[in-house]
Amino acid sequence: MKTIELNEKACEEILKKAEDSLSDIGGLLSAVVEQSGCKTALEAVHFFLDVYNDGACMGSPGFTYYTQTEAFFDNHRTEIVRLISFEMAGQSDCEDIVKYLQSASRLSEYQTMLLSLVLAGKEDGEDPDEVMDIKNDLVWFVLDVIADIVHGFVYKE
Repeated sequence: MKTIELNEKACEEILKKAEDSLSDIGGLLSAVVEQSGCKTALEAVHFFLDVYNDGACMGSPGFTYYTQTEAFFDNHRTEIVRLISFEMAGQSDCEDIVKYLQSASRLSEYQTMLLSLVLAGKEDGEDPDEVMDIKNDLVWFVLDVIADIVHGFVYKE
């Protein structure tokens, strides 16, 4: 495994490659960096490496509180659904996305139905705490996916 020396210029290139690899949803990476409060590319790469090593669920700057993750989801729902689809090798049907996410964790029947509604933007009238939990988990999933992509450009095999 080859490690790239991390300096500002190298980190700018890493983030550019990661953004390019995300194709038409590369702006999601920039949105994560902005919300995390990172001021430099070096800080951003270290942010993603921390997420990669510890997982987003351990708390990440800008993504610690439910209010932060829920607002991020609401502002980037379309890109998040696209990223999940990208991870599924191009499947974009909400039903397929739900099956994919359900296989990664144990969801109750209600949570599975709610996940479908949240992804489709039709969660109005549902239990707000449950909706917030689903949005939070989806944002953490996105952070973990992007962190994995950045990690891949830092540690070339």
